[in-house]
Parts: sequence; C-alpha cells; structure tokens
Amino acid sequence: MINSYSLVRHGADTYYQIPLEAWRRGLTVTFVKDSKHFRISSGNNTHFFTGSALIDDELCLRAGQICHYKEVTKQYLSKNNVSVPKGKYFDHSNTNEEVLSYAESFDFPLVLKPTNGSSGAGVFANVKDLVSLKECLVYVRTQLNYKSIIIEERIEGDDIRVFVVGNKVIAAAKRVPANITGNGKDSIKKLIKCKNIERNKNIMLRKSPIIIDKEVLDSLKLLGYNLSSIPRKGEKIFLRDKCNVSAGGDHVDITDDLPDRVKDIAIRAIKTVPGLQHGGVDVMYNVDNSDNPCAVIEINSRAMICGHLYPWEGKPREVIAALIDYHFPESIPNKEKNKNLYFDFDDIKIHLCDWREFGNITNCNAKTEVTLTPPATNKVVAREIIVSGKVQKVGFRSWAQERAKELNLFGFAENFKSDKVRIVVAGDEENVLSLAKLCKTGPSKARVEDLVIKETNQPVYLGFYIKLNMIEYLRNESKIALRLIKQRIVFYHKQKKMYTSDL
Repeated sequence: MINSYSLVRHGADTYYQIPLEAWRRGLTVTFVKDSKHFRISSGNNTHFFTGSALIDDELCLRAGQICHYKEVTKQYLSKNNVSVPKGKYFDHSNTNEEVLSYAESFDFPLVLKPTNGSSGAGVFANVKDLVSLKECLVYVRTQLNYKSIIIEERIEGDDIRVFVVGNKVIAAAKRVPANITGNGKDSIKKLIKCKNIERNKNIMLRKSPIIIDKEVLDSLKLLGYNLSSIPRKGEKIFLRDKCNVSAGGDHVDITDDLPDRVKDIAIRAIKTVPGLQHGGVDVMYNVDNSDNPCAVIEINSRAMICGHLYPWEGKPREVIAALIDYHFPESIPNKEKNKNLYFDFDDIKIHLCDWREFGNITNCNAKTEVTLTPPATNKVVAREIIVSGKVQKVGFRSWAQERAKELNLFGFAENFKSDKVRIVVAGDEENVLSLAKLCKTGPSKARVEDLVIKETNQPVYLGFYIKLNMIEYLRNESKIALRLIKQRIVFYHKQKKMYTSDL
C-alpha cells in the first residue's frame, strides 16, 4: 500500500527529487542497491548519481573525494588563485597544544572545523579566545571523534551558498544563523517555539527546528539574555554563529541580486576540481572589503539543493530541472509534463530492503535494482469526484480501486466527512469520465445520492491506492508490525530447532 504521507516525508530529499524530475520527463530511472544510488538513462545517454553528486567514473568519484576533505579542496582552490581563508590543517598526530600554539599567531575570533564533517557538525565559526578554542578542540576531537581539523581565520560578511551547473549559476541563497525577532511581549523561549511552528510549514525546514542547547544558551548569555528575557519589538537576536539550515538557520534566496564577482568566483571554484561538473560553493562575501571581498569556504559535490526549492524567504529556484537539463538536454521538451505525478519512495525502499528507516528485517528478499514504471506519454487529466450517500463501510473505496485499475487510471480514494467518498483520479480523459459514470451507481451495497466532479491540481501517485485516515493508518501499521513479529518468532523457532536437533 502506498504511504499517503510520502510527499511530506521526502519532498525535501535530493535522493527523491532528482529521480522524480527525470521520471516525469519520461527518462528511465533505476535505483541500484539502495535508495541513495540511482541511474538515469535516455537511449545511450546514461548517468549515475548519489544524491546530487555525479558518480559516472573514477574522475567523478575523485572529484567527490577532493570536495569531501576540506583541506584538499583549499589546496586545489589556492593553486588556481581562488581566494580562501588563511589557516592550517592538523591531523591526528598533532596535539592540542600544537594547535593552540599555532592559533596564537592569529587574531581572534577564529574558525575551527573538522576536515570531513557535514551539515555543520563540529563547526565553531566564532571562537573568541584560547580558552574557548581549547574547550572546542576537546569536544570536536574527543566527543565527536574528528581527529583531523582545520584552524582558519574568520572572514566577516554574508555566508552565501551558490549552486553552479556547468558554467552557469543556477541559484544563490544567503544563509542566516538561527534567529528570532522580538515583538516586545513574548519571551525568547516562546519566540523560538513560534519560529519553529513557522519552520514546520516549510517542507525543507520542518526537519531542522531551532533546538535549545548549550550553544544557544551560551550565545544568549553573551548578549545578556536568557530564555525568559523579552526582546524589544523588531530586535533580531542571533542564537548561533554557524549558518547551517540543519542547525536552525534560514535559507534566503538572493539569486537575482547576486553580485557578478560572487558568480565569477563560484564558477571558477567548480572548475578547479577535475571532473566536477556541478556543485554547491560556499562563499563569504564582504562588500566593505574592497581588496578581497570574496573567499571560498568549501565546495560541496553532493549539495543538498532542495533548500533552493523551499527557501525561508525569496523565490524558489528550479535547480533540479537545471541539473536534468544539463545532463539530458533531449528531455527539455518534456519538462512541463506530469508536474502533478509522483512515485512512492517508501515502496522503492521496501523493494530494495533499504530498511534504514524501517528497521532491519531478517531474510529480506531484496532486489538489487528497481526500475520505475514510466508515466503515461499521452495527455493526462486529473479530476476530483465526490460521492455522497450511503458510501462508507460498503466497500466503495476498494470497488473504486478495482475499477480504476481496469481503466488504467491512478490516484486514490478516501472517506470524506461522515457520508462521502472522495476520489482523486488521473489518466486518459475518456477513462476518467467512465469511472465517474460508474461511481453514480457504485458497488451493490452502496446507495449514491449525489456526485460532483471537478478539475484538480492535487498531487497524484502512480498506481491507485486507498488513502487511510489516521486511525486506519495506525491500525494498518499495527497489523504490519504484528505480522513482522510473528515472522521473527517463527524464524527464531526454526533456527532453534535446527541448532538443537543434534543435541
């Protein structure tokens, strides 16, 4: 059964959005081994991806490795005269005392970060003195177990993520640290709660709320505040130093206002890495620094680019469409087709037994590849059919599912209010109207009193499924869990019998 919450769960997932865009255009999409590796094909044109990273050959894989290790990235950038922050790399053989000794030659504040971290883990962007640096070092190297680190100068300015494809900047966003704005009456704790409610409305940001932790409390303390403080109306308070969305930061689109010098350095940065055709470039930009306004902090070959689709502020950018345009230009005429069609990502994971989210299942009959069924090539229309009368608890949804499959239609049926069934269906227009005509009668136990049909732009999954309400969904999930438990018990007794049979 298709999970009706799949779009909400995976809408901000690069591993879902890129295959989805390709599939809608009629390209052949195959997931290989797990849900994070996929192949997209069009005739003889084939590319392999993991997320947004291209992994076609050894050169592409090496490009990914160069970007993964921040110190190696800096070496390539410096060699090609791309400005980077001054700093030094320290590996596991260097003691904390050596790091502290080197830091004394710099003016504080400094930046401390692991060479191979991601999503801001272990990054301290505003270390103010040696005492703080020592504490951060112990935390990063001992608790987070990042032995190799970089100490570098802190560059003031705007933190900008630029996404480049080929020789073109597709999108740019200013990354703003976690913050709240006072209204003159609510405490900081309540303002954080309200901000998280707003973030939860954004499909990208809902997974990254502002969490009240030691860093937030320390930041407030430095400003002379605590969670009970009430900021003035309009006063913006920054709760962290690092700008990562995963740490509660905001993603603000500035593509239309991006200075040419930032575009230029981002494009040049991508070109410095052999085999890298696209990626996210993190740039610090300080308009007041006339001598050196731009510096590249790092390059991300596997950038989580959905932030450009769902910014906190500003215009969404079609970064994934641009990626598919670049690698599959022959598909451009089809890019506007099937915009309201979706495939179920959880179903792919189940077939591949990619149980990272579902738990590990013993003796799973896993497939090594799953190729998506292509969407219809003819014109697809979508309609909403609402049937009223004695239509619940008479098998109307299951009946509609059977008729829809016979007519090669896809969509869903759900109970609606207390006396209605709602059917959202898409496919050939003649077949859609045929289903509507059949619904005027329905199954034998139903008594249809009214039927309304209208156009809809609602997202529709390939296949036809029964959409469950929350109670039905939980009951169904409980049945699945019980069945898996029974399977494990049977397996356990078989194993026990096999191993004790010779005793």
